[in-house]
Amino acid sequence: MKTLVCVFLMALSAVDVRAQISADAPPATTVRSDSVRFRSGDVELHGMVRRPNAPGPHPAVLLLPGGGNRFLTDEPDYFAERLSEAGFVTLVYHKRATGNSTGDWGQATFDDFVDDAVEAMGTLSSRDDVDGRVGIMGFSQGGRLAPVVAARVGAAAVVSISGTQLPVDEVRLYSTEGSLRRAGLDEATIRECLELWREHLRRLRAGESLEPLDDRIRDAASRFPAGAVPPPSSAFRPTPLFNSLDFSGERAIRDLEAPFLAVFGERDVVVPTAPSVRWLHGVFAETGYADFSLLVIPDAGHALNDATGERHPLYRTFPIEWLRAHLLADRPSTG
Repeated sequence: MKTLVCVFLMALSAVDVRAQISADAPPATTVRSDSVRFRSGDVELHGMVRRPNAPGPHPAVLLLPGGGNRFLTDEPDYFAERLSEAGFVTLVYHKRATGNSTGDWGQATFDDFVDDAVEAMGTLSSRDDVDGRVGIMGFSQGGRLAPVVAARVGAAAVVSISGTQLPVDEVRLYSTEGSLRRAGLDEATIRECLELWREHLRRLRAGESLEPLDDRIRDAASRFPAGAVPPPSSAFRPTPLFNSLDFSGERAIRDLEAPFLAVFGERDVVVPTAPSVRWLHGVFAETGYADFSLLVIPDAGHALNDATGERHPLYRTFPIEWLRAHLLADRPSTG
């Protein structure tokens, strides 16, 4: 087992492990791409495989997108291109009901997305140009799901970007409170809005009707900015997040065997960084697991941008170097 590596590029620690990973990136190779499709139950998923234009086989990385009901592949596509230039075969696919993939996004759950990713891993690992070492890199919601997928399929390495294993409703309340504060609402209004959201989420979790909240919601909505309170029952639409309030990746984290990297932004307003880091440390301390790395990027938010609005240099480079160190190092000879 590798040595524990913890990176906190903020006041939590002065440790910097960039020196432990080679800064000498391999020469960039040209990349070839192929469209692919595969099935997950009755859903057909479409995506793209990128591969180095060099003799193989190669290690591979599956990239999982974040939340939303649109074609969310900006970050997966960005890293897939660069990982393939660095020597990896990569797969990015459209989530169900996005892009060319079929399915009903509104009825989907996180468990459905895990099943889809497991099928994607099978598609990737079965390719002749893949050498058997397959890692997972997930973004936001995909970062939450990546360790769960890894536990199901025995991935060779796991990278979680702006993901968390804290309870789904707790994270939703954190992001909601932040948006209310940024809107300049006073403390009494924030408390009232959050109480409505707590009861809304509790009812969803328990499978209870939302109608008893309608009068309170309409009254609050007439006094507060749009979006500050939940929608009335007649306007509520299910989403994978609302369908997955009981989802937990804790068992997967506790059973983790693959090397694990978690990257957070210090000023994330979507995912609570400090509690997420403390939670991971607590679980790993209990289980004795030591093959993990934590990187907290200072002054970066959920998208891990720098002050100019571009991807932070550490975000652009560190996960790729980490994957190179864990999947490309000591690669079996193909000769």
